[in-house]
Amino acid sequence: MARIRWAVALIALAAIALSVLRLEGARNGLEITRYPVGPTPVTEYATPGSDGPAVVVAHGFAGSRQLMEAYALTLAHAGYRVLSFDFEGHGRHSLPMGGDVNALDGTTRRLIDQTRTVIEHASGLTDRPVALLGHSMASDVLVRTAAEDPRTGPLVAISAFSGAIGPEAPGDLLLITGEWEPGLREAAVRYVRMVDPAASEGVTVSAGEVRRKALVAPHVEHVGVLYGATGLEAARDWLDAAYGRESAPDPVAATGGWIALLLAGCVALAWPLSTLLPAIAPPPAPIPRRSFWVAMILPAVVTPVLLSFVDVRLLPVLVADYLALHLFVYGVLALALLWRGGVRLGGLAIWPTLALLV
Repeated sequence: MARIRWAVALIALAAIALSVLRLEGARNGLEITRYPVGPTPVTEYATPGSDGPAVVVAHGFAGSRQLMEAYALTLAHAGYRVLSFDFEGHGRHSLPMGGDVNALDGTTRRLIDQTRTVIEHASGLTDRPVALLGHSMASDVLVRTAAEDPRTGPLVAISAFSGAIGPEAPGDLLLITGEWEPGLREAAVRYVRMVDPAASEGVTVSAGEVRRKALVAPHVEHVGVLYGATGLEAARDWLDAAYGRESAPDPVAATGGWIALLLAGCVALAWPLSTLLPAIAPPPAPIPRRSFWVAMILPAVVTPVLLSFVDVRLLPVLVADYLALHLFVYGVLALALLWRGGVRLGGLAIWPTLALLV
């Protein structure tokens, strides 16, 4: 057994080292600068001396600049000046997400205004219109921003949904959707058919100055779509066509697989490292299989049903209030079921419990 643990540790360390090298390698040749634009934290990516068009990159709900880095790195290597930023209430932004999330003049208005401050800064770096690229929630924010800001140019919307998309605006729009996002794929096709009723996925349509395309990234969902090579290449090529330029055919920064390998290596390393922990004597009795599965599955089914009757607004962060209550109810139900199944968990350690709560 000891040899197996050593082997797992060595393989895990090799996976971690390789993935870190490949992830850092995707940044080679770029100047990456972090600075604030007002209260908004921004990361700028560019090759040394780049004079390419500026691209403002915005993340989706519960995301951050890091989640969008595959697109930022790909476009920066292609010669664009990329400015990726954190919305209020996300990433390293110091302000919470404010306003009424159900009103266009509430949270959406605040995010549009924030985006425009970044666009204003980006427009000072180029003499061409500023391209926009955003995921999920940001797609709606960017569509509405483009409608009122004449400094903007082509728009790439990933996993898009927006009631502001019409037959004539945005004028230059690429819609990238994951294969496993059926509802958003239907929406993307609907947006393209506003221009050409006979349009289908993968075909560029145009009418006058309006140009659109709905592209499907294979084998990915709402988060995986941010790492698929198909979408990365399509975004680069779409912007090149809009600006009349031709980027070098460098490989795109499809970092998703290396991130997955890094996480797998960290998880695998936990097993051999656990041997360094002090042994417990006597070891706890194993949980009966039936009690284990009942405590696992039943709370997962019952909790969302119970909470569907509860209006929770405990925390100033969207979804976090529901998530906190969900985990609390799930935990209480699971402990109760384990107790009923004869499992005794022992005494409660006060200080670790308080530390966990904090």
